[in-house]
Amino acid sequence: PTADRAEGLLRLEEGVLDAGVALLRKALAGFERLPLPFEVSRTQRRLAAALEPSEPAEAGRLFQAAMEIEAHLGINAAEPVPGT
Repeated sequence: PTADRAEGLLRLEEGVLDAGVALLRKALAGFERLPLPFEVSRTQRRLAAALEPSEPAEAGRLFQAAMEIEAHLGINAAEPVPGT
């Protein structure tokens, strides 16, 4: 899933939004299966940012889910999440 997330972010930077979002969704599913909650939250934040313009409700749900994971892990949501 790490490679999928990296490639998805690259596609987003290149302006290939559909492919970028698809790869981020694939990465998210992979991190959820492992389970790696910190990586799930990082990926949810990136996917939320990508979806914000076209799917604000889904973006909000993903961002909220990321914040809940971060709270559970003791990460202060007011501070930047390392690696995001």
